[in-house]
Amino acid sequence: ERAKIAERNRRGKLFRARAGEIVYRLVPYGYRRIPRGPAGPAHLEIYEPEAVVVQRIFDDFVAGGYSMRRICRRLYEEGIPSPSGRPVWSIVCISGMLGNPTYKGRARYNRHQALPPTTGRKSTRLKLRPREEWVEIPVPAIISEDLFGAAQRVARNHTYFSPRRTQPD
Repeated sequence: ERAKIAERNRRGKLFRARAGEIVYRLVPYGYRRIPRGPAGPAHLEIYEPEAVVVQRIFDDFVAGGYSMRRICRRLYEEGIPSPSGRPVWSIVCISGMLGNPTYKGRARYNRHQALPPTTGRKSTRLKLRPREEWVEIPVPAIISEDLFGAAQRVARNHTYFSPRRTQPD
């Protein structure tokens, strides 16, 4: 029974996502989820106070030339709380934001597949699905495609020119 319910739930969410509805509960920083109702299907709306912070993070990273660590420090010094509500931002959080395509207007669903736990593990593992199975849902964009692409190039350059890569290949 439990497996049957889980499969029906998965198929229902996949159907809704393919119809353009936001089906996940946790949404990226800078957005608010508007639930399904008389106004239409569930969708994301831009939450302006947080969207300004997202734009600033991208601008600082691309045009300002700041590192993720420096961006975290600047946000902390100005008293801007992190998405979890803590005063200190993490580099992982900033990195995730800089790589999240939702900010350029395309949310993704069905990217991962849950695998049963293997021996010695207590929780399930996630495996990336093939790109053809991903569902892209249009959402309002906070930043432009150009700025997102520039952030990806800067991140690649930071990785390539990192001091940790001083050893020859």
